[in-house]
Amino acid sequence: MNSEKVEKWIDEVKSGETDSFQDIVDYYQKPLYRYVSYLVNSSIDVEDILQEVFYKIFKNINKYKSSTSFERWIYTITYNHTINTLKKINRKRILLFASVPDSLIESHEKKSTSYKTMKILEKLSLDEKNLIFMRVYQELSYKEISKIIKKSEESLRKKYERVRKKFIKYYREEDEYERSKSKTLNNTTN
Repeated sequence: MNSEKVEKWIDEVKSGETDSFQDIVDYYQKPLYRYVSYLVNSSIDVEDILQEVFYKIFKNINKYKSSTSFERWIYTITYNHTINTLKKINRKRILLFASVPDSLIESHEKKSTSYKTMKILEKLSLDEKNLIFMRVYQELSYKEISKIIKKSEESLRKKYERVRKKFIKYYREEDEYERSKSKTLNNTTN
């Protein structure tokens, strides 16, 4: 689907045809659900957050200007609302999807996340996970990420490199731990 169709729905909603908002919901529900579910721990109801996000989008759609990307606009709303929700319930440790270099993790597809990867992600901050998600999974440029989270492109590049190195370090530590555990188990069974 192209952005022209989405812009048509937006114009219809702005002109009072609120039924067209359902088309927007149907189109963006799955990707936003995936995004929110990676931002929050499974104990938090993603559907509730998403419902509130779509309410905010609907309520503020007249503020949207077609000179900017609608997708970027709704991801910003989604991110901000999710962060605010998490702050309200005082959650510090949040799971966010990330992918790592293919040389480190063998996976049947880029978007799958291994148990080991999820364990490592638990060690990262929300900001670090969000950066990985947007850069690796969403494949956004630093410029696009900069507009969403309002940080300079250069600082995002530097932060991404630090997070990437940190992730690799944790991955190697976890890998070493699993090998030593396996070796210990093999020695006790022999």
